[in-house]
Amino acid sequence: MNQPNRGIGLIKQEAANGSIDAYNELRIVYLDSDAGEFLFYALLMANKHDYPQAYLDVFYALVHGYVGGIEDFDKMDKKTQKLALEYLIKAKKKGVKDAGEIYKQLKNR
Repeated sequence: MNQPNRGIGLIKQEAANGSIDAYNELRIVYLDSDAGEFLFYALLMANKHDYPQAYLDVFYALVHGYVGGIEDFDKMDKKTQKLALEYLIKAKKKGVKDAGEIYKQLKNR
């Protein structure tokens, strides 16, 4: 697991307050673990702080937490698919790297 050099509680608090650096630390911490807990911080950074990368992170957390990867996107229920796509489209509109390519892959299915 990717362990931070400082307390995870402090990192979470800073991320909740909008620190991009702290949020990126959390992204690394949660690389090897369940997407569910990270989803909260991704949603917070996207919805409250309008951090572009967080929109793509919400998409990934929803998809990976639900079916394991975008190759199984079609196995998700329609409501969750729609929610994930909304965040992917927002990431794409905000110019987040890879969001446009992922969107194309999903549309070409």
